[in-house]
Amino acid sequence: MLVRLLEVIWYYRRGWQTIKYPHPDWFTIEFWIDRMDRDKIPILDLHIGEHIPGDEPELALNILGGRDEYALMIYDRGNILYYYDSSRGDSAIEIWESDRGSYQSTKSLCNDRNLLLLITRYFAETGKAFPGVEWRD
Repeated sequence: MLVRLLEVIWYYRRGWQTIKYPHPDWFTIEFWIDRMDRDKIPILDLHIGEHIPGDEPELALNILGGRDEYALMIYDRGNILYYYDSSRGDSAIEIWESDRGSYQSTKSLCNDRNLLLLITRYFAETGKAFPGVEWRD
């Protein structure tokens, strides 16, 4: 795996924290994906490139959501690619319920766990966007 750092954002009653896993294995990544719930654990970041806190990642996959709906963004040296599924509708879903929150169109969300895992593993192993889905910048 090329992932240098897995960051899990965990919200709790009085704030939030970032849990960091240097050089995570696939089991650890999948474990945290399965615990994403849009509320207490709404965000995972898989960093391959350098990560400077407070700055945009050099090369990373950001996963936002939980409960069978996930927004996916790939940061690639100043460019951002967004997962897109033109077969889905335009209704909005609250994909992040804690803190600032976020609503996303269902077209920009992946609702297939197996596909989510395939996209994530492909990125973790290659550092590239999975070619079997549509990405928009």
